[in-house]
Amino acid sequence: MKVQNKTILVTGGGSGMGRELVLNLLSKQAKVIAIDINETGLKETVELGANNKNSLSTFVVDITNKNAVEELRNKILAQQNNIDGIINNAGIIQLFVKINELGYDAIESATKKECCQATNGSYGFQIRWRERIIL
Repeated sequence: MKVQNKTILVTGGGSGMGRELVLNLLSKQAKVIAIDINETGLKETVELGANNKNSLSTFVVDITNKNAVEELRNKILAQQNNIDGIINNAGIIQLFVKINELGYDAIESATKKECCQATNGSYGFQIRWRERIIL
């Protein structure tokens, strides 16, 4: 994908694969909006991407909170002319134990959170994104 001068939103940009996606996109001269629940992690991502810090915006949000995502979406879209792509990478924080050591309640909770994150993290932005494309 050609991302030079494109604006890409990445959920979970404060650590792990999300951080690597952010840094990779920055290295390809994309403008990146990184969102994550972990402010410290986002600050570390900014430090690691210091050579491209003018192309990186970060926002702290819990994407399982639909209202918070909608507020952030409105804030970002008021500042950005366009969002060209969304990478919904955010994952849940789990205990890092083997799946067979997790009880049913923990698995059910994780599944529900993951579903909410996928819905809130990308769909909320896509609705406004499509409105802007149509308008």
